[in-house]
Amino acid sequence: MRELIDAATGMPGTLVVGGRAGSGKSSVLARLVTCSDPGFRADHADALAVATPVPPEGAVDIAVLATGKTAEQIAQQIGRALGVTAPRPEATTAVEGWCDGILDVLVRRDKQLTLVVDALDEASDPVAVLRTLLERLNPREHPRLRLLLGVRSSGGGRIDEPVRDLASVTAGLLGARLILVDAGQWWDPRDLRAYVARVLAQPGSPYDSAQIPAVAEAVEGNAGRSYLVAGLTARALAESRVALPAGDPQLRDVLAQGSAQLVAADLRASLPDADDRRRASTLLRACALAEGRGAPVRGIWPLLASAIAPDTSYGDSDVTWLLGHRLSGYLVRDVEDGLSVYRPFHDELRRVLADGTNLDGDDSASAVIDFAEAQRRITQTLLPLATWGPE
Repeated sequence: MRELIDAATGMPGTLVVGGRAGSGKSSVLARLVTCSDPGFRADHADALAVATPVPPEGAVDIAVLATGKTAEQIAQQIGRALGVTAPRPEATTAVEGWCDGILDVLVRRDKQLTLVVDALDEASDPVAVLRTLLERLNPREHPRLRLLLGVRSSGGGRIDEPVRDLASVTAGLLGARLILVDAGQWWDPRDLRAYVARVLAQPGSPYDSAQIPAVAEAVEGNAGRSYLVAGLTARALAESRVALPAGDPQLRDVLAQGSAQLVAADLRASLPDADDRRRASTLLRACALAEGRGAPVRGIWPLLASAIAPDTSYGDSDVTWLLGHRLSGYLVRDVEDGLSVYRPFHDELRRVLADGTNLDGDDSASAVIDFAEAQRRITQTLLPLATWGPE
């Protein structure tokens, strides 16, 4: 966090925060953004007074989540946050027009701008965002702003290894410093254990304070430096009826499960009825298969679910049912084109839900269609709804 605070308040340049899926890179960037927000600081002054380190108020000027967005959409979001109302009409492309407007504002600003862009790898075209927008706004030869980027990397290696994933390519192109949160000096297993301990200590958990440290250590040791896996495991344990102490064979069985098995176990525990489990798993998968920033709540989401479950027809009431259930905690809400959309809260979870694993636990159920077939059926379902402009 200290490194991020220094990058957000220091000289112009770019810092890339990389790491494997679920390693915590988005969480640390979110903490930087949230703790610098004046409204959040006013509401949580007591907690921030004892939390260290904390960025100064207003350290981050603009924060963008790139998931599902095009270079033009990201440029538009940055531009409008700076008071740019439209792209310059003389520009060749809309992205270039927004860039021209943004650069004009940067030249006239008295205060250095700090911009955070997370989930670059989840943009609709990450390379286009990098090449047409970010490289122009903050070129390595003459950086104009303080830019912090969250990008998934292969993870686990040394920073000096010749890995050509998006994180290393981004760092090279922008002349950025690269921090891999799951490698070297940046990874501290105590942080993951503390996170697991907080989940195990939630109200209703069967674990007492004496049991939590050893169980948290066991979960951390089996999570593979993944906050996602650790969180799913800790959540399953905290919501179980009986505490499984460290060394218990049943605890070892839980720890051996992967993300898909943990989600399936949560479905079985949350929904004893097989039909309800099938309904929930189909709706969750349909949401994960949606392109862009998520599945629109009304109309489209039920169509996606019906497309991948041809023997069942889903409606808006089914979506309302899921959003009212605790399983909606797997999803986050966003807005696209003025519509409320939902998607899985993490890209790795999105992959688990979308890949076709049978999560409802009903062995008698018909086989779940694979990813390619699901995409084909969704395309056939949505194609008649498309509107085409003039030729």
